[in-house]
Amino acid sequence: SYDTIGNAYFARTSVTDVRAWRNLLVITSKSHMARTKAIFNWVFQLPSISTDSSSSSASSSGYVLSFLSTDDTGLSYEEVIARRERERKSL
Repeated sequence: SYDTIGNAYFARTSVTDVRAWRNLLVITSKSHMARTKAIFNWVFQLPSISTDSSSSSASSSGYVLSFLSTDDTGLSYEEVIARRERERKSL
């Protein structure tokens, strides 16, 4: 995918829902973590799209999302500050 919403959507619809996985570790940079958490939590709490009437919503089906951040290695101080500001504005 081309963005974080797409990453979360396809992780859910193409991987976790298909394989019935309920534990997911999301890894991203420190400067991108707040928005990543917000988006993945939103996508994974949405009801499942299923023709099975016994299917339940994501929140009641027990998704467990864990998040791990990496250092913003390779970026200057100014670049990190700029990215954090851009991420903050997009929340």
